[in-house]
Amino acid sequence: MLHESERRGTPFGGDNSAGSEIRDFSSFVLSMGLLDFPLLGRRFTWCQPNGGVMSRLDRFLLSDGWWDLWGEATQWALPRDVSDHSPVVLRYSSQSWGPKPFRFNNFWLSHRDFGEVVQRSWNRSRPPEWMAVRLSTKLKTLKGDLKYWHSQAFGRLEGRIEELVEALNLLELRVERSPLSSADSEAKFKGFHDLWALLRARESQLFQQSCSRWLREGDANSAYFHSNINLRRRRNSILALRVGSRWVESVSEVRAEIVDYFRNHFSEALMDRSTLDGVAFASISEDDGVVWLSLCVRRRLGGLS
Repeated sequence: MLHESERRGTPFGGDNSAGSEIRDFSSFVLSMGLLDFPLLGRRFTWCQPNGGVMSRLDRFLLSDGWWDLWGEATQWALPRDVSDHSPVVLRYSSQSWGPKPFRFNNFWLSHRDFGEVVQRSWNRSRPPEWMAVRLSTKLKTLKGDLKYWHSQAFGRLEGRIEELVEALNLLELRVERSPLSSADSEAKFKGFHDLWALLRARESQLFQQSCSRWLREGDANSAYFHSNINLRRRRNSILALRVGSRWVESVSEVRAEIVDYFRNHFSEALMDRSTLDGVAFASISEDDGVVWLSLCVRRRLGGLS
């Protein structure tokens, strides 16, 4: 078990060693860089025959490399028969939830062409005169231009980094045999400049995706940031919803259930409400109101003086 909430029926503390065993196992999982996926279908995978003690003893632990290769996955606890353990199955999800929203990348600001791209895109469009439509059209055009520019300037980021490293290594081997020509020296200088720019872009991108505010961008550690990115993705993922006694997994069903929930939550049922129609309230005449107002004004002015 990884948490005390994964057992029911046995108290922790005192002479019970379960607490220390949980801490040791959690420390092992953390040190090995393994990922624990949420369990769906039921909370516990083992129980005593009398049902007095229940625990989650069965699970899949996966590495970051597996997550990067296969993507979203869930583990489901299936109904058990005569065994005291529930079978657990790992299910891979490849459903498409539609296009991803546009996100501004902070490392764009360090590129020498970014300002020119924005200015050219902003001045290129000629939207209608209505200001609200004009702003919306300009932003939509800018979004498309930035996406295209990003694909040209930073596309295939990992592949371009590998290609530059390989080209620089070839130049290093060549200089061991003979001095480099002026053209090779210039190519080496440009290669190092482009490589540093791509490495900084990758570092900044990983930092932004991981949303780690307690580290500076210069302290990036790829494995650490990748684990934070995957953790954030898992927390933000809705792979299944429990509606009553059933589970829904398909994209269309999950969307429909979410829409129905908020529609019912914010809708107002028609009901008869009590009103004040026909109730006679005590009132003063218009002349009495003028006199009362003048008295209040005099008292206010007297207090100010």
